[in-house]
Amino acid sequence: MDILKSAILTACVVGVVSSLTDMAAPEGKLKKQFALILALVLILGIFAPFVSEGFKLDLNSVEDLMESDEYEKLNEDFEQMYIERSSENVEEVISERIKQRGITIDKIVIESELGEYNSLEIKKVMIYENGVTDMERQEIKKIIKERLPDSEIIFVKEDSSED
Repeated sequence: MDILKSAILTACVVGVVSSLTDMAAPEGKLKKQFALILALVLILGIFAPFVSEGFKLDLNSVEDLMESDEYEKLNEDFEQMYIERSSENVEEVISERIKQRGITIDKIVIESELGEYNSLEIKKVMIYENGVTDMERQEIKKIIKERLPDSEIIFVKEDSSED
């Protein structure tokens, strides 16, 4: 960790010196030479801590992390968050398209899962509605099928007495 801190500190110092030298240098060939020299100093300054202290990368700790239960839990949590957020975004887009057509619905619920290549597969779209006509239902189906052709569409009559 000290090696990385040293490399970052060197890069910052050389960057400040480079900026000051660039402002103070006269235009022309001399300025280009200063820029070349400072670029070389920056490269050497960044790599010197790694070379001098024998930089080595330990991949065993990465392997251990990937085999741990904590990694598996993090992975599952991320997948769940990805599914939830993606479904919410799809719900918003479809809901907005339906509202643009002048149709009022209560809410949309998307049921989805991760596919073979971690792609989002939307299995079911549930439309919670109250008082939508058959013609409006056909329009809603058309909107959804344009964007989600493989998903099942279910209309759920929302009971207005529940609150």
